[in-house]
Amino acid sequence: MSITDPGLIPNGKSVKLVIFKSFFRNGSQLTGTHNVSTDMTGWTSDNPNVISVSSRGLAIAHQSLGTATISATGWPGKVSILLTATNPTLQFITVTPFKSSLAVNGTQQYKAIGHYSDGSAPDLTNLVTWGVINNIGVTGGQASITPGPSGGLATGVTAGVVEITATYSGVTSGSYLNVGLTALNIAPTNPSVPKGEPQQFTATGTFGANDYDITNYVKWGSSNLLVANITGFPCGICTGGLASTLSQGTSNISASSGSIASNIQQLTVTPAVVTSVAISLSACNPASVPRGNSCQFTALAIYSDQTTATVTDSATWSSDAPSCAAVDATGLAATFSSVPNPCTAHITATFNSVASNSIALTVTPHVLTSITISPKNPTQPNGSSQQFTVKGHYTDGTFTIPNGANGPSWFSLNPSVAAIGSSSGLSNTVAPGQTTIGASYSGFQASTVFSVTAAVLNSITVTPLNPVPLNPANGSTTIPVAGTQDFQATGNYSDNTHPDISSIVTWNTSDSNVATINNPNSPGEASGVVAGTANITAALGSVTSAPSVLTVATINSITVSPSPVTLNPGGTQPFAATAHYAGATQDLTAFAPTWSSNPVSVATVDQSGTATAISTGTATITAQLGSVACTGPGCATLTVNQAVLQSITVSCDPHAPCTGSGEPVLQLGQTEQMIATGNYSDGSTQDLTQSVGLSWLSTNTAAATIVSNTGFLTTQGLGSTTIRATCTVQCPGAQSTIQGSLSLTVTF
Repeated sequence: MSITDPGLIPNGKSVKLVIFKSFFRNGSQLTGTHNVSTDMTGWTSDNPNVISVSSRGLAIAHQSLGTATISATGWPGKVSILLTATNPTLQFITVTPFKSSLAVNGTQQYKAIGHYSDGSAPDLTNLVTWGVINNIGVTGGQASITPGPSGGLATGVTAGVVEITATYSGVTSGSYLNVGLTALNIAPTNPSVPKGEPQQFTATGTFGANDYDITNYVKWGSSNLLVANITGFPCGICTGGLASTLSQGTSNISASSGSIASNIQQLTVTPAVVTSVAISLSACNPASVPRGNSCQFTALAIYSDQTTATVTDSATWSSDAPSCAAVDATGLAATFSSVPNPCTAHITATFNSVASNSIALTVTPHVLTSITISPKNPTQPNGSSQQFTVKGHYTDGTFTIPNGANGPSWFSLNPSVAAIGSSSGLSNTVAPGQTTIGASYSGFQASTVFSVTAAVLNSITVTPLNPVPLNPANGSTTIPVAGTQDFQATGNYSDNTHPDISSIVTWNTSDSNVATINNPNSPGEASGVVAGTANITAALGSVTSAPSVLTVATINSITVSPSPVTLNPGGTQPFAATAHYAGATQDLTAFAPTWSSNPVSVATVDQSGTATAISTGTATITAQLGSVACTGPGCATLTVNQAVLQSITVSCDPHAPCTGSGEPVLQLGQTEQMIATGNYSDGSTQDLTQSVGLSWLSTNTAAATIVSNTGFLTTQGLGSTTIRATCTVQCPGAQSTIQGSLSLTVTF
C-alpha cells in the first residue's frame, strides 16, 4: 500500500493525496491496484507548521522551505510519505513597453514583471539586471539603460534598433527599442490572398537618412481578427508581419513602435483555392490488374485553408494509355481484353486546373474466376435429351467453353435418371426423377439439377393468383397503374398431372405499353403501366396457353381508413387503403402501397399500414401507389392521447430524506413532506403530490398523520405506518384509480 508522491509543494499550494493498495498473485505477480483512500482515517502531519493535512488527505504548504511526514491509518493498515515544501520558481519575465521607440537622447522607462510557477507576477523592475544589446539587425542603434534599484531608464544614443534586456535568477527576457525612428512604412500594398494562405508583410523604418527593415522590431496589428491575425504582438522579442488568413473578408494591417504608426494596408482574404489533388484506389492492387477488371479511383481536393472535398465526379480524369486502361468521368478505370499483356497506364485527375499525383495501373492476363452450367435446372420429358455447356467467367468477360477432349469433364450423380457423356455434355433421360449434373474445368466445379418428367405437356392454363376484386365486382382481373398481379402457369400433361410450371415457361403480354410481364426475378408477375387491357399468355416449347385478360385501371383517388382514429401512446392501429376508379373501388393492400406518417414524432407507420402512437398530437397517415396518393380528408387522421398514468411512487422529500438502509425511518416529532410521483405509459414522470384527484392516507395515525390534500406528514408516536397516495380519474392521465404506498417507521 502506498501514497501517490506529488513531488515538491510550492508555498501556499495544496495537493490531494491518494492511497493505492497493490494486489499480488502467489506473492509475486502484480495483478492490480485499488484506491483505498476512502477507507483511511486519522490523517496526520508531524510538522503541520510547514505542511498540514486535512481529514480527507488534502496537504497544504504553509512555508517556503521544510519537510513533513504525512500519515494515514485505517484498513488495511498505516502508510506514510515525506513531503517537501519549496519556493515558487521564476518561469519568465515580461519587459514592457513592447517594441517601443524614442528619439535620440530621449528616455524611456522600462518595467520588468516576473511570472512564477505559483501564478504570482511581482514587479521585478528594481531587482533585475538591466542590459542593452546594440546594433540589432546591423542598424547601428545604440542606447544606455540605468542599472540598480532605480534602473530600467533607457536613453537613446544612436539611431537604430537595440534590445533592452532584463535578467533575474538566471532568466533573461527582452524587448526591442527603435532609437531615432521617424517614419514607418509597411508593404505590400493592399494584397489579396486565398483563405488559408499566409501573407508576409514587411516594415521599413526611417532613421534619419537611413531606411532599415524592422519587420521583427515593431508591433503588428489586424483590425479584424476574425479575418486575419498577424505575428508580432504582444511580445518583446519575436518575429512579426506574418498574417494568417482565417476567413473571407478584409482587415486593415498596420504596424507601430511607440508613438510612430505606419501606413495601413488592406488585406483581402478571398475564398480558399485548391492547392493539390490526391487520387487513391479502393480494393484494387494497381501493380496487378487482371485483364477485364476495373478499378475505382477517388479524387480528394486539398484547399489552401486545409479543408478537403471529394471531387471524384467533378475532376477531369485521364489515362496516358487509354488503349490499355481507360478511365471515365467517375474515376472508374476499365481494362480491355484486346490489349497485349502486360501493359501499363498512368491515371491522373485534374480539378480547378490543379493536377493530381499519378498512379500506374499494370494490366496482367485475364483470370478464370468461376464456371456455371447452362441451362440452369432444366426439365425434360423422359426419352428426350439435353445438351449442357459450361460458361467460363473470366476477368474480361464470359465465354462458352467448347465440349470435347480439352473441354470440361461431365458427370451425373444419378445415371438411372439421366446419363451424360463425360466430354460431350449431352445428357439422355432414362427415367422420371432428378439428378445432379456436374462439370469440372481448370480446378473449378459447377452443378445444376436436371429434372426428368414422365409425361408430355398437352396444354398450359394461365390463372391470376388471388386477384383483388372490384367493388362492385365485375368478374375481371383488374390492377391499378403501378400495381402488380401474379399469374400462375399450370402444365396439363398427358398423365393427367398439373404441375406449376410458372418458372420455366416464357411469359408474354399482348400490349407491353399497358402491362409488362418479363421480370426474370418474379416469373408470372405482371406490372400495370397505363390504363387499358392486355392478354397474358405463357408458352413452353410449342405449347402456348389461352390468354388471361388483365385490365389496368387509372386510380382517380386513394382513401385511407379508418379515420379519425384515437390511440394512447404505444398503441397500434392497422390502416387500409382503397383505390377509387371510375364507378368502382378496390382494396390496395395487395398492391403494397407506400405508407407514411406526418409528423413521425406523433406516430409512425410501417409498410404494412400499421401505425404506432408515439407522443401526444395529431398525425396524418398517407398511402401512395405510383404517382397517386391520398390527399386532404382522403388521408387518415390519427390522434394520440395524453400518456396514461400507470403507477404512483411514494417517497420522502429529497431535500429532507428519511433515514434507514431498508424501510425509511423518521424520528418522533419529525415532520416530512411526502412526494407522489406519477409514472406514465410513455416513460415520463410527473409530480402529483398536490394534484386535484390525489388524496393521502396514513394507515396508523397513532404513529403518523398526514394532510390528505397536501401530503404533509407529522409523526405522532412510536410504531410503523403505511403512507398511501390514491389518484382518481381526476389526476392527469389517470383512466382508473391508481394507488402507491410507502411503509415508514417512527423511532426516538
